[in-house]
Amino acid sequence: MSTNSDADKTLELYETSSLFLEMWVRLKRNRRAIFGLFLVVFLILVALFANVIAPYDPVQIALKDSLKEPNLAHLMGTDVLGRDIFSRIIYGARASLIIGVVATSISVVIGVIIGAFSGYYGGWLDSLMMRITDIFSAFPFFLLVIAIMTFLGPSLLNI
Repeated sequence: MSTNSDADKTLELYETSSLFLEMWVRLKRNRRAIFGLFLVVFLILVALFANVIAPYDPVQIALKDSLKEPNLAHLMGTDVLGRDIFSRIIYGARASLIIGVVATSISVVIGVIIGAFSGYYGGWLDSLMMRITDIFSAFPFFLLVIAIMTFLGPSLLNI
């Protein structure tokens, strides 16, 4: 008489399931990963519903409310121009997520194209691409970003 333990059920699930289901089972075991998933989903929801969540217009100037301390009306206070800091942070989530998604997408597209050509042709092209990668890896990331931003100028598009 055999008993099905949790390990046997999990093994059977791995053998008969899709890769997505296997990934989900492994993800559910890791509490930190679940916390990170909820955090990312929360930030995406905040960015999507910023106009509903934010109590004030993030760009509305109210000089009479300049530099107020945190209170019930302004949870994080106000800046020099009297704009609500909490509302500005909520709306800032949109820009942060857009920058992250666009930058990652561009990196993936460029990396796949360069990697495909380097892998297919090999030889001197692969060596050249690796030397360029080594040059970029030799500089600290933030120093490189500061140099590029100095050259191109500070703007959301250049970021």
